[in-house]
Amino acid sequence: MNLSSVSGENILRLTNQSAIYVAGFPRNMTILQHVDHFSGIIDNLVVDNTPYNLWNPREAHGSGRLYASPRYKRLFYPSDGKAVSFFGNSYVQHALSQINSTFLHAEVELEFRTLHYNGVIMTISSDQLQHHVVLYLQNGQVNLYSESGITLKSTG
Repeated sequence: MNLSSVSGENILRLTNQSAIYVAGFPRNMTILQHVDHFSGIIDNLVVDNTPYNLWNPREAHGSGRLYASPRYKRLFYPSDGKAVSFFGNSYVQHALSQINSTFLHAEVELEFRTLHYNGVIMTISSDQLQHHVVLYLQNGQVNLYSESGITLKSTG
């Protein structure tokens, strides 16, 4: 996922209190539409060339997290052979304090696998719990919503 501002305006307005939520979000967070939480495996999360350790979050919610090797053919294993599994309404939260809040370009990479057609994969939110970027599955398509109101949909 690459985010860029053609107009030169900031895409994300983040502070030291901003956070990234992986696989879901707190119940008190404002959302634009109802999207189920993610059920599946997520690994190798990188934001602007900074890897995030999903095994050591700032906060975690729910009993659905399971730290285990995924049961896929070796060819499909993440590079370290481990992944984080999510079921239902669990999530992990990471602080984004190391990200410059005035950047005009952001790059996010992650790997995920799921058997479900709907769910929040990741959100980047402000300290006011407002979504800036939401990456989610809807009817089997990967969608990217940005606070500018633009939603990009996958073609496959």
